[in-house]
Amino acid sequence: MNLGPAQPEPGGSGNILEHIFTGIAGIGDAFAAGLNGVINGLIDMVLGRYEGSFPAFVDGQIAINERFDLLQSISGYGTAYMTLNYWMGSGGGGGLDERGLEIPFRDYLGPHKNCELVLGPAGSNETGHWRLLAPGTWRAEVRVTGLTLETDARLILEVCTPDGTPYSRAIFAKGAFNGTQRRSLAVSHTFVVEDDGYTVHARWTKQASLAKQKLLGGTELSSFTLSRWDIDTTDYANAPEVPDGPEIG
Repeated sequence: MNLGPAQPEPGGSGNILEHIFTGIAGIGDAFAAGLNGVINGLIDMVLGRYEGSFPAFVDGQIAINERFDLLQSISGYGTAYMTLNYWMGSGGGGGLDERGLEIPFRDYLGPHKNCELVLGPAGSNETGHWRLLAPGTWRAEVRVTGLTLETDARLILEVCTPDGTPYSRAIFAKGAFNGTQRRSLAVSHTFVVEDDGYTVHARWTKQASLAKQKLLGGTELSSFTLSRWDIDTTDYANAPEVPDGPEIG
């Protein structure tokens, strides 16, 4: 069944919407018939009988990428996503000490503040990571979804100094997945930097002898989020208890 207007059986008594709109000519009748079809279509969806196509989901935050005014009350934020699916190699051996390959997060999801995406050239070596525009305490969270993830697949979240030297790191190692089911990995890391210009990278590494792994992009299956915790306030008081003062008057 589709979502078009329902057709009452000839000679039948009709439906409740037709009774409501009895006597209304033209657009009223058309509206009644169309709405009745939509209602029946929704009932079919609930009961699993609907055979039509469902509209593709589009994340509403994409439409507010430039609404920086919405971030006035926070000190730093940004979310990015992978705009493509990628086949990822080993990144140099797959050991825990390997830095791995950078996972390209190349577009914003919603507005951002005190951080920006840095994009390398597109192609087989393309990159996309965050640059911090303010010092302080930050939290990073990255999530990826892959197919047939292997025993030695690792998702790495790495913070680098402005000159590219590794500064801090968190690693998530995952067990074997066989078959073609989608599996998600996620890692988070909280860190403090003393200056702006630091960069935050999502990296991928795996056992070099095994086939490349496919990581799936899109706003539902990938995300790389930064949140800054500093309130940028100086000389503020934190004194839950104070001593007695002198008598007044």
